[in-house]
Amino acid sequence: MLKSSADILLFADDDVVYEEGYANRIIDFFESNPRVEVATFNLKSLNEKRPLYLVSKTYRLNRFNCLRFGACRIAVRRDSVLKNNIWFSLLFGGGAPFQAGEDNLFLTNCIQKKMNSVASNISLGTVKQEDSTWFKGYDEKYFFDRGALFAAMYGRYAYAMLVLFELKKVVSKNSMRFHKRLKMGLKGVRMFKKKFRDNGKSVV
Repeated sequence: MLKSSADILLFADDDVVYEEGYANRIIDFFESNPRVEVATFNLKSLNEKRPLYLVSKTYRLNRFNCLRFGACRIAVRRDSVLKNNIWFSLLFGGGAPFQAGEDNLFLTNCIQKKMNSVASNISLGTVKQEDSTWFKGYDEKYFFDRGALFAAMYGRYAYAMLVLFELKKVVSKNSMRFHKRLKMGLKGVRMFKKKFRDNGKSVV
């Protein structure tokens, strides 16, 4: 982001194929909504086993409904994110200590800074969604890392949010039982709070 110069930035993955005219759709959306600082867009998954949530009607994002969107669906006003000192955490994501969630944390930070954030129903193209570089199954590390992510996103409310999320979340039949998932998640919350948070304030 530091090396970028455009007014509007779109994050991408190498398996995304954009439709003709996608850039104009993004520009038109931001010009038509001058107060919007962060927006997510639709990408259709080509992998039936890994479908993506598609927005049918544009709505406002909050800390509870922003977990559905990966980085390659996010566009931002560059000046707004720089002014609010928001970056992608190096603790989360492929090759990082915690295997995923940098996009969720980024959006959460934007919302916490009261940036005007919306989920748009505009489609930009497709994404292959083939082999994941980080997902190795619903194992102990998966749920431990999710606990760490919730600690980074929700701070003092991490425990409550994790319990509510696990109660609501539908996981694979091959996944661990609820009590084991919750145990690993809470362990991740405690570890992250002890190691990466200071007086309730995140250091990521």
